Order: sequence, then C-alpha cells, then structure tokens
Amino acid sequence: MSDKNQSSKNAQLSLWDIFGLAGDIEGNYSSDEIEKVIGKLRAAKRIAEKQEENERRRREKEEAERKVREEKEIKEAHVREVTCMDLPLDWSNIFNSDVRTQGVHTESIPDALIMSLSTLGKVDIEYISSVTGADYKTVISTLKGSIYQNPLTWNECFYQGWETAEEYLSGNLMRKWKAANEANKEYNGYFADNIKAIEKVLPPTVAAEDIYITLGSPWVPADIIDDFMLHLFGDPLRHCSYSDREEIMRRYKTIHDEITGTWEIPHKSRYNHSVGISRTYGTEKLEALHILEKTLNMKTVSVTEEVSCPANASGKKRVINKAETVAAIEKQQKLIKAFQKWVWTDNARKERLEIIFENNFGCVRRRNFDGS
Repeated sequence: MSDKNQSSKNAQLSLWDIFGLAGDIEGNYSSDEIEKVIGKLRAAKRIAEKQEENERRRREKEEAERKVREEKEIKEAHVREVTCMDLPLDWSNIFNSDVRTQGVHTESIPDALIMSLSTLGKVDIEYISSVTGADYKTVISTLKGSIYQNPLTWNECFYQGWETAEEYLSGNLMRKWKAANEANKEYNGYFADNIKAIEKVLPPTVAAEDIYITLGSPWVPADIIDDFMLHLFGDPLRHCSYSDREEIMRRYKTIHDEITGTWEIPHKSRYNHSVGISRTYGTEKLEALHILEKTLNMKTVSVTEEVSCPANASGKKRVINKAETVAAIEKQQKLIKAFQKWVWTDNARKERLEIIFENNFGCVRRRNFDGS
C-alpha cells in the first residue's frame, strides 16, 4: 500500500478504528501520520470538553431555575395561606372559655371594639368575635378604616397585630410607611390600605429654611462636624505622608454617643495652636476645638485661672476669668454662626440633612382622636 493510500485510509478512520489499531500501530504508520491523528484527537477532545461544559452549564441553569420556581411557588403558597383569612375547620376561639367574656354579649362590632380596648387595652379580634358571635373575617371587614394591621407585629397571622387608626396613624409615619411598603411587596398587596392611609395623613416635607440646626443638634451626623472642622481650619495632615494619613484621620474622627448624647473631639491639639484655632475661632486660654466640643455638649464655656487663697489648705483656688470667658463666648457664637451658614451651602449635604430630619422629626404625627 502506498503512503498516499495509507494517509487517505487514516483520514477516514473513526475513533473506534483508532482504538482497534492502537495495539498494532507500531511500524505501520509514519510519525507524521500519527501526529496528524493525535492532532485530530486533541481537537476532538476540545470539542467534546466544550460540549460537556455547555451541557453541564445547561443542567446547572435548569436546576437553578427549577429551584427558583419551587421557592417562588412555596413563597406564593405561604403568602396565600397567611393572607386568606381562613381558619381550620376545628378552630376554637380561646375567648369562648375565658372568664372575661362570660355573660358578655353585644350585637355591635364597633361597641365590641370599645369593650376590647377597655378590657384588654388593645384591639383583639378574637375577643371581639367571641362577644359578638361574628367570625374573624366579618369583624375585620366591619372595622376596616377604624383599625389597621401593623406589619411589624402581625406575625403572619391575619387576626393579630391590629391597632386603632389613632394609634397606627401617629408617631413616626415615615418608618411606618417604609415598613408597610416592604411588607406590601412581600405579601402581594396585603398592606395597600396601610400605605394609602399613611400617605393621606403624612405631614408635608419640612424645607431646609424651616429646620433649626446648630452645633449640638443630636440628629446631625458626626462626620458633618468633621467636614466643618476641615472647612474652617483646613487639613491638619497636609504635611503628612499618604501612608500615615488614613490611620491618623481615623483617630481624629468626632465621636457621638447617641445613647448618652455626648460628643468627643479627639486630639484637640491637632492644629498645633494655629491662628484659626487660638485667635480667629478661639483664644489662647481656650482654643477653638475645646470651645467646639463644649458647644456640641451644650456646656457652658468658661475660662478659669488659679489665684492665691490663704483660707484653703493648698493656699490656692480657681476662679472664673471674666474677661477671658467673655472672649471665649464671643468665639463660641462665631463658631455657631459659621456652622449655620456653612451647613446648607452644599446641595448634597443639604439633601442628606433634610432626609435625616424628615425621617426623625418631620414625619412625626401626634395622636388624634376624632371621636368616631
């Protein structure tokens, strides 16, 4: 057989043919012919590996999609179950055997609501159902608008967590609106009435010019104070190497303890008695960062000095230096005015502070009893 015919034969060999010839390959084929076959096998291997990888990914994708579908179906079934307002056939109202409902009956569900508030101090659907004989769903439907279910306390039970409209539609409404929105998305529109009711009574947004802010306002973030100091006194680390800067700045950050309400400015000598610290916004006796910290903590600014006092065992005592104290108070007022002027100059900072104030104070509504 010629080399040409042999090469043509090799080109038509199947994978199984090659396996069959593997034991008898020695001496029958040239190295070039064997290299060609090896090259084809390598190419075939790459194709096979790619196909296997694609198949593996396809199966993984199908498995992931199946799990997502199953989880979605389970969640939807759970949502339907907890929001359907249906009770098991063998359900028994615990108040039917409670001494507080023995001999108590009224045909009026609104009257039963008042009885629930008087007897239990809360809206209790089971109690109202027991004294009226109405089923839970009827009780809730009748009282809708007078009562609202709190998504933070309902525990996925359709007859729990109910509050009077006066209670639910008061306090921090923005927090309640956010909670109702999140729950409404999770439970497929179950809390839509809550959102509408809250939006109806939500106080209007407070404009920046109507917000009182000063040094020491407890709702102002500590980093705003840090930015104010940088604005007023400059960068205390402008001569430091970059590698040291981040760690030092971390130690310089203003600390505000929200529980105790105290403020602390660490390393108050960071500016090395600069003109801005000791003269412009402070005095040589009481520098600016000391005045600023006292102002944040709503403490009286005063400067004391030691004088002789023969009556004391030490022969000395501390008294207020009136001239220095007056000077320090003037610097304090200057700091406050500078802060109030600066704080609204940046649009991003202004928007951030407006949101913080709105979420904490602007959306708070006093409880209102309309007599209904």
